[in-house]
Amino acid sequence: MHVEVVTNLIPGINDRLAELRDLSAWIGDELSCDVPWHITRFHPCWRLSHLTPTAVNRMEEAREAALAIGLRYVYLGNICAHPSNHTYCPRCSRRLITRNANEPVQSLLSGNYCPFCGFFVAGRFR
Repeated sequence: MHVEVVTNLIPGINDRLAELRDLSAWIGDELSCDVPWHITRFHPCWRLSHLTPTAVNRMEEAREAALAIGLRYVYLGNICAHPSNHTYCPRCSRRLITRNANEPVQSLLSGNYCPFCGFFVAGRFR
C-alpha cells in the first residue's frame, strides 16, 4: 500500500516549528522516511477568513526541518512554481520528476531508480 501524508499549515494553529519537527519525526519513526509529506499552504476562507495565508518562508523552514530529520520526500503545495513541487533524488539531489500544478510533466526515473546514481526511489510510478 502506498501512503502519503498531507498537512495544511495554518498560521497560529499548527505552524510552530517545534510541532512540525515532532510531526516529521513521527512520520519517519512510525511510517517511514520514504513516505511523502505534502505541506500545503493555507488560504483564508469561510470560518478562517480572518487568518492570513501561510508564509512561504515558514513552509520552507518546515520542509528543511523535515529533510534534516531524515524524511526523503517533502513537498510544498499551493505555491505556484516552487522548486519543492518536484521530486529529487535523496542521494545525489538531481531532479527526477518535474511537475507543473501537481501533474508530472517529465520523469527521468528508470523504474524506481535514479538514472544518475542508481538510488532506489520509493513510490509507485507509472
